[in-house]
Amino acid sequence: MKKIIIIALTAILLNSCKKDNPPAAQPTPSIIGKWNYTKERTQVLSPTGSVISDQTTTSFTAGDYIQYNADGTGVASAAGGDMVDFNYTISGNTDTEYQTPITVGETPYLYTFTLTSTTLTRHSETLANNKTTIIDDDFTK
Repeated sequence: MKKIIIIALTAILLNSCKKDNPPAAQPTPSIIGKWNYTKERTQVLSPTGSVISDQTTTSFTAGDYIQYNADGTGVASAAGGDMVDFNYTISGNTDTEYQTPITVGETPYLYTFTLTSTTLTRHSETLANNKTTIIDDDFTK
């Protein structure tokens, strides 16, 4: 009788030691789709780094968005009907965009970005007329 109890307890213990299934892999977030503006901060800095201007906008409409298409094209839309077509490439966390049609000598827009399935944040810095302009854009899907 003692042996039957020991065998039964051993079987119960071994059965309870099953490995847990690993969590399902989360899909990799994609930049493809329509992203609605939620915030834009623009800073202009002097050659010495002092702030010339610093503006943050958080009031946007459904007409303020950026659309990334799977074929490497996109459109940026601003309320009031202003739309800009562009081509883009992604390498790591860098987004390179050219307005279309491309003109000779045009400098691309370079953005570094962070991305989740529902949020996109872009950062760019440009130098023109001896001033640095920093733009941080926040979007939601």
